[in-house]
Parts: sequence; structure tokens; C-alpha cells
Amino acid sequence: MKNLILKGSLVLTFLVMMSFTGIDSTVSEKIFIGTWEYEAPDAPYEYQEGEIVFAKKEGK
Repeated sequence: MKNLILKGSLVLTFLVMMSFTGIDSTVSEKIFIGTWEYEAPDAPYEYQEGEIVFAKKEGK
């Protein structure tokens, strides 16, 4: 009986985890596309602040 409950719990956990991976990837990509400013005070002087640009190239 305990074995059946354990297996059922594992299957349910697996299904819930799989539902989160099914999120539309284009939506998650759009979140990061753009120009981002960053600050890293502990980095060497020339790398302490700047901008990072994330863009989507055609086909990639």
C-alpha cells in the first residue's frame, strides 16, 4: 500500500514538473531580449558597469 502511494506521488510530481516545462519558450525569450545595464562593483575597473544587449538573430 505504501509503495502504491509513493509511486502515485512520484507520478504526480513528475506531471506537475512537466507542466512547467511546457511554458511557451517565445514568451520566456521575450523577457530577456533588450538592453540591460549592469553594475559589478567588485569587478576590475573597466568591467564595473556597462550594458549587455540580448538580441534574437533570425533562425536562432
